[in-house]
Amino acid sequence: MAASLLGGETPLACAISVLRGKDPEVLASSSDRARRLDRVQHEAGEGPCLLALGGLSHVFIPALDSNGGWFRLAGTARREGIRSVLATPIHAGDSVRAALSCYSAFQNTFEQSVIDAVEELAGSMSRTVQVALGSHSRDLESEQWRASLRSRAVVDGAVALIIVQDRCSRVEALTALHQGARTSGRPLLEEAGNVLIGKFPRTT
Repeated sequence: MAASLLGGETPLACAISVLRGKDPEVLASSSDRARRLDRVQHEAGEGPCLLALGGLSHVFIPALDSNGGWFRLAGTARREGIRSVLATPIHAGDSVRAALSCYSAFQNTFEQSVIDAVEELAGSMSRTVQVALGSHSRDLESEQWRASLRSRAVVDGAVALIIVQDRCSRVEALTALHQGARTSGRPLLEEAGNVLIGKFPRTT
């Protein structure tokens, strides 16, 4: 949801794919369109999503129609009204690979500032993805530890949203969140929850 806001007035279509075994899967998406675009790459065995899953820093295709390859993705993107794509890896632990893919209906969406914001956002998603996958190396049978991970995921989600809204670094976003908590007199977790609820009241 936070990544989709990077598109400005026209939200990006975003998806997170993961590879835990032989076949990749879509863990989450901002729309059915994003899910379909990731899945067509999984089925074809090629595309920027899979390259990002392989660990490349980021894969940016400014014009899918003129890329000259990835014909299944290009055809699907054309039907879905998608012109460009940016995919970047998410660190999700030693045994899991994950990637965030952002799709745009325009060719000029991904300026350098947007690319930097997507990479910063992907970096902030690490613990959230680990919670969703249950892949953290510590003992997840402990309810106290699971609750701790969920709390950290809420904070990370709020930080990610601030990164998108303010186009700032993770350190700056975390500082802003702490400042908001101090100003309001609320615990950090409660302040983070309010940030998310304020932007996504129906889905948080």
